[in-house]
Amino acid sequence: MRRAPAGADARRECWRRTSELKTAAVCAWHAEFCAKHPGVKLATFPHHLPLADAIEAAIKDRRPTVRIDGSTKDALRQQHIDALQAGAAEAGVLSLTACGAGITLCGPRGVSVIVIPELPWTPASVFQAIARAWRMGVTQEVQVYILTADGSFDADVFRTLKRKAAVSAAVVDDDEGEL
Repeated sequence: MRRAPAGADARRECWRRTSELKTAAVCAWHAEFCAKHPGVKLATFPHHLPLADAIEAAIKDRRPTVRIDGSTKDALRQQHIDALQAGAAEAGVLSLTACGAGITLCGPRGVSVIVIPELPWTPASVFQAIARAWRMGVTQEVQVYILTADGSFDADVFRTLKRKAAVSAAVVDDDEGEL
């Protein structure tokens, strides 16, 4: 008989399973967004590779799309970032882990929509993904969509992240610590 995972392993398994269960709805959301908002550039930050694969498949026929994950070579990674910044690509499927820092997608022709299709454990990871397209001094509006399912593990994680962000903001007296 197989024992249920405990502690951190159980949370990782819930996170993975939630990602699987949300895949169809997340892909439908992306397809609908692309249909309703032609020309609007978006970057979506999944963590799990099967979800990234599915999102990419859902949008690549609807608009020029690039993908960066942990297997993307440095030269190709930079080409994809350049394509998003210059407007040659209108969508990016960007691994939350591989693209959480060190890239800039803002600017006059930059990304204006950030999508977080599954939630990580720390608010900093969410803020880092958002910061890829929005920086101090940027005047372009950036919309952020955090896709959660009511009553799911994601919904619980979102409440926890909001609480963590509020505590962090209170400690550092930061007005931008809100999810």
